[in-house]
Amino acid sequence: MCGIVGIFSREKESVNDIFTMVKGMEERGPDGLGLLQTRNYAIGGTRLSITGPQMVPVPLIDNLSSWGIVYNGEIYNVKKDSNRTDTESLLECLQHNPLSNHFDGMFAYCFFNLNNGFAYLNRDSFGIKPLYYLSNAKELRFSSKIFGLKDPKDINISSQLLFEYLSLGRSLDSNTIFNDIYSFPTDKVLKLKQENEYINYSFIEKTKKEEINNNDNSLIDSLRESVIECADTEKPLGLFLSGGIDSTAIAYFLAENGVKNIKTFSLLLGEDGITTLNELNLPGESWKTWTHFTISPNNENINRAFTKVLNITSEPCFPMSSVYTYLLSEMAAKENIKVVLSGEGADELFFGYQSYLDFIKKQDSNFVNFYLEKSSSKLVESMIDGGNYTKKITTVKLNSFAEKETGVVSQLLAAEKIVSLRPLLDRIDSTSMYHSIEIRVPFLHRDIPSIAKEMLNTLDKENIKDTKPLLRKELKPILSQKSVSTPKRPLRLNLKNYFHQNKLEELFENLNDREVNSFLPLKERELENFIENLRHNPTEETLLIAIRLYQICYFIRRTGVPEDNKVLDKGTAVI
Repeated sequence: MCGIVGIFSREKESVNDIFTMVKGMEERGPDGLGLLQTRNYAIGGTRLSITGPQMVPVPLIDNLSSWGIVYNGEIYNVKKDSNRTDTESLLECLQHNPLSNHFDGMFAYCFFNLNNGFAYLNRDSFGIKPLYYLSNAKELRFSSKIFGLKDPKDINISSQLLFEYLSLGRSLDSNTIFNDIYSFPTDKVLKLKQENEYINYSFIEKTKKEEINNNDNSLIDSLRESVIECADTEKPLGLFLSGGIDSTAIAYFLAENGVKNIKTFSLLLGEDGITTLNELNLPGESWKTWTHFTISPNNENINRAFTKVLNITSEPCFPMSSVYTYLLSEMAAKENIKVVLSGEGADELFFGYQSYLDFIKKQDSNFVNFYLEKSSSKLVESMIDGGNYTKKITTVKLNSFAEKETGVVSQLLAAEKIVSLRPLLDRIDSTSMYHSIEIRVPFLHRDIPSIAKEMLNTLDKENIKDTKPLLRKELKPILSQKSVSTPKRPLRLNLKNYFHQNKLEELFENLNDREVNSFLPLKERELENFIENLRHNPTEETLLIAIRLYQICYFIRRTGVPEDNKVLDKGTAVI
């Protein structure tokens, strides 16, 4: 796992905990780990060299200015070449303006000064790269992984948090299930100053992000440029290819640009997936040098991947498509791939799920009902202590995500970037980085998000007949008819088949375990009814809640780093 860790503290004993935090990151990239440790702070990171010189120190320090940086990710709109990395460019840019918000990429970093005690923490606006922090009056800790920040037994699951996890699959704010540990916001920069006895910090609102290109740029031009930028690597390049319009468009632009020797990977699930590249009608000849790999996962593959994702994720509930991302990443790693392009993000930008279309057809003007009027949400509300109140708070939070938008489509997609996309991106990073692979998502870079938002303003919701209608219209002149018309089918497990084995009984055992159950603010009688219904008449709605409960119970039982994950072995450098 590549990432960053750090402690700012007035107590030397606390600073020494950096080694525990590093272990909590579980895996390290092949280019090693570096630590900078003094009496009052310790900062470190692991890196996966993708472009530029491989021997960039971690952390990177400018000895003339005493400013340094530890950084995880990739930034596309800073100057870099064969002799200079984006880390070095980022360090230079931040010295001119530590609050700059013009960076286009996926990143989490700590920018700090060796002499004056100042530091800045920041992450990308979509939350592609994970970052968590723990704070109190005397210290602040941060890490790309939640484990290692604190004793994982220190769990506190409120009724509100449980309602959000079970009904939506994620926490809607910065809270996690651990006391005093928070997910770092994507719309703020943390500014920190070490005083004599205390750590003072504040969050500063990010300024409006500068547009990367002129908004007169067409979507096709912007996507073409983003794909080529994301494909810039000195390492072997791969592409996750579902056969849908998003990944096919990426393949088209790579072929159009003459990129050779790519390895493409596809899941074959029912009608989904690509068996041969000939199906795509790609331009030029370079794609004929590509090699295509497929996998048809069986129950054994899925069970193994599901358990592994449970062990490497920082939050309990994860989208089930993460299991497939894990299997694809595993397959890519076996082929020595280090960078993979993926079409993630297009669905949330361009109205890409069938569930969106079904909701719009109901002509419901309140986008919150998309989330909270489902039978599964109503069941969760009845099961949780104070369920009615938690639903009201959740409604307020959801409305806050879309308060600057008008129209139900724009409001829904604004909320989906937080409710659906952010946890999806987080799990993609976890499952791919576990295999020392960096997944890049061209649809979320350059000015594509702002172009998508402008396009939504022209969408006639009364006559929407298909998912991603505007994206399909834009790409129709260059893609095959099959690629443009292929419907979106989300990569989800068949819950009835998956829970048909022993998973339900394992869940029931956990729910009846006093140690686990004590963390869950559930009503006893309603929980008994829920279990009884699962035993005799499981539905998709109840199974969805069950699998999230299963994940939470499993997460509660995690009490540290798995024994097979070793980080501090030979090669660790303490600076």
